Amino acid sequence: MRSRPLFLFMRRLVVCCIFFALSIWHFGRAAGSDEAALTSRASQFYQLQIAGKRSQAAQLVEPKTRDLFLNGRALPYVSARVNRVQILGPADAEVEMTVDLMLPLFPGPVSRTFPTPWKKTGGKWYFVVDTSAVQFALSQGKGAPPDVRPALTT
Repeated sequence: MRSRPLFLFMRRLVVCCIFFALSIWHFGRAAGSDEAALTSRASQFYQLQIAGKRSQAAQLVEPKTRDLFLNGRALPYVSARVNRVQILGPADAEVEMTVDLMLPLFPGPVSRTFPTPWKKTGGKWYFVVDTSAVQFALSQGKGAPPDVRPALTT
């Protein structure tokens, strides 16, 4: 007689474990798909800027900050790559980018790595204009960047 309550308890425990495992699996899949979608979106955003298609890139900017993007100065990107995507919440993320820029007084591209904020609205990821990120990227390593050495004169 005592085996019946034990059986019912074990059955409930197994069902709870299965539901718990399924919820973890589902959350992992959703986060993975968000990371893949955001990686693709960030790459597209920077490739459009490299191609000189700033107005098309603006469509990937959060509407609240789009005017800041369009009224701001275009940076002379030569290449861009996504290093890391970190989902911070259901609608917030950070994408770490490495970009190569052509800057005056440097003989070749200057490489900079910096975080960029993104927000999810209506199921799509949008870049958020954050002027502090640009200032940080341009001020890294005061003086000559480590990957560019000044030419020696004799």
